[in-house]
Amino acid sequence: LSEVKYDMLTLNDYKILTSIIDKEDKTKGIIPSNATTKKEIMLLTGLSITKVNTALYSFIDKGYISLGLKHKNQNSYILTEKGMKKILEMKGIDIND
Repeated sequence: LSEVKYDMLTLNDYKILTSIIDKEDKTKGIIPSNATTKKEIMLLTGLSITKVNTALYSFIDKGYISLGLKHKNQNSYILTEKGMKKILEMKGIDIND
């Protein structure tokens, strides 16, 4: 039960996680040199820096994202395979390991 609760995401968490990638730019948020910054996430989601920071630290801890290359002194983030599986799971798409 604690494993399930640990892995639960809110709607805002889902917005943040999905904002790391871009449907139009196939490499955005996937490769370290084209990672997404906190500022970009805040602009895309409309969420506060506090909420975005809390979610990003949690996602790193869970293995959903990792750090990309720095952009002008800003950390940037990329989606991991585990993070992509979580997004697909939340969309109701069954992925077999």
